[in-house]
Amino acid sequence: MTKKILSLGFVLILAGCAAPNRMMGSGGSSADPCPNPVCKVKVTVTGYCDFAFDPATKHLYIDAGDKNMLIQWDLVGAKFIDDQSIYLKDPGANNPPDLTQFTKAGDYKFTVHNAHSVAGKSYEYGVRVNQNGNVCDHHPWIDN
Repeated sequence: MTKKILSLGFVLILAGCAAPNRMMGSGGSSADPCPNPVCKVKVTVTGYCDFAFDPATKHLYIDAGDKNMLIQWDLVGAKFIDDQSIYLKDPGANNPPDLTQFTKAGDYKFTVHNAHSVAGKSYEYGVRVNQNGNVCDHHPWIDN
């Protein structure tokens, strides 16, 4: 009897680990948007300015109902340069201001406040970093 209970408990634990966590989206698709209040993006720079993102997508999806959240980029393999290391490709598209407080929070962390006041809007942004003395630039999207 004890063996059956332990086996059942082990199966339930494994099933829980295999099930997707619906509270913490990855931001990789509109069906799995970024979690609120902080959407984390891991950026890895390897080789000669080769960017990899986690979530591994060109678009970062934010749920329409998530207001006043923080997007945080964590960097590996390079360093953020300054407060313009994350920037909007078309700053005029940010009207009314939806994305604000662009802040280099350290060599390996950058944050942006997303008011998300305009649902259904996309912003192409740039990631500019220093990798071993080389300035590297990449252009993904934020989809509100």
